[in-house]
Amino acid sequence: MIDFREEDIKPLDWIVSEVIVRYVLTPDDLIEAGIIKEQNSLEIDVTYTAINEFKRYLYVLDKYKVCDCVSSMDMINVRSNEYTLQFKNLGGFKKLYADLKKQEKREDLEFELAESNIRANKLNKKIAKRNKRETIINIVLGLINIGILIWQLI
Repeated sequence: MIDFREEDIKPLDWIVSEVIVRYVLTPDDLIEAGIIKEQNSLEIDVTYTAINEFKRYLYVLDKYKVCDCVSSMDMINVRSNEYTLQFKNLGGFKKLYADLKKQEKREDLEFELAESNIRANKLNKKIAKRNKRETIINIVLGLINIGILIWQLI
């Protein structure tokens, strides 16, 4: 399962690039850069929505150990770590997403193959039972034929 959407690639790669240069990023930095869109609605708290979106990005960054993420009651930010630059140089989230998609397709194919193998095994069991029954019938008929042949010779 992929933990982020295709449209998250650009913001996540931007965060990785910026955190390498600036070392620390906060939700305000993403709002100023236009990465997190502010919603103008009386029912939605803009800061709360931006923080939730930032926390979602933090989850992804933390899961793949790309950055060090801090989320507490009084502070929320993301910092570069020893893997950040290497991750960016290896293709970032764009490459990771492509790799995860390939892996997901491969797992789907493996699952379909496993289901197919299970069905084939069930069919083989049925055929084996039928073959066993038919073999026994053939042996019995053969013995009867031998008995009739011996009786005719006598």
